[in-house]
Amino acid sequence: MGSQTIIAPVKPAPSVPYIQVRSLNNGTHIAFLITWADSTKNDRTVKIDEFRDGSAVLLGPVGEMAVLAMGTATIPVNVLHWKADWQADIDTGFQGVESAFPNFWVDMYPNVVGEPPYTLPDNFSDAAKLYLPGWKVGNSVSQPLKVTSVEENRARGFGSLATEQSQGAIGRGIWENGQWSVVIARQLHPSDNEDIQLISGEKYSTAFAIWDGASGDVGARKSITALLTLYVQ
Repeated sequence: MGSQTIIAPVKPAPSVPYIQVRSLNNGTHIAFLITWADSTKNDRTVKIDEFRDGSAVLLGPVGEMAVLAMGTATIPVNVLHWKADWQADIDTGFQGVESAFPNFWVDMYPNVVGEPPYTLPDNFSDAAKLYLPGWKVGNSVSQPLKVTSVEENRARGFGSLATEQSQGAIGRGIWENGQWSVVIARQLHPSDNEDIQLISGEKYSTAFAIWDGASGDVGARKSITALLTLYVQ
């Protein structure tokens, strides 16, 4: 792994020295197994000084160095981003304020049902979403019920990364004995026209990124690989 010094916030030295990546496909889906050493498990982002562990796969056309710069206006790239806090939301339930502050208490929320302590989404009616705008408008970060720990993104250059309207990637991460093992998978030929089609016998550009929450990694502050070539068999 290498440093990220192209765009702020920079990371002069990588937190993760190396990763291992394996990939396979079954003719309809492709999967990546990414493993790396990490002495701490960081899977909560409730407090302002908490940062998640994460990994991502970048996919773009082969032979284009601009892919490593998150693409350009004419060379878009896809990013499959696995997030440890999303994994925790799926495995143990949505992590709200009470997960970081167990003595947190509230007397009443508008349109809440049941008795306190309240939890999302169990005690909140549809009308309560009016007071939780992120949930109401479908912001992927604000959704209390997540069906995948991988977010599909599309970019056309630095600062343009955006969540795709259609989300089809799946994944799972397990932290055990000081190591993360993360699987990220997607269709080879998704119907979404925002996704790059992966055709058997063709080559594509790819790169990998790792975020180490204990080191304060977030956004562009990450450890990255060089631009690599993916051959789809």
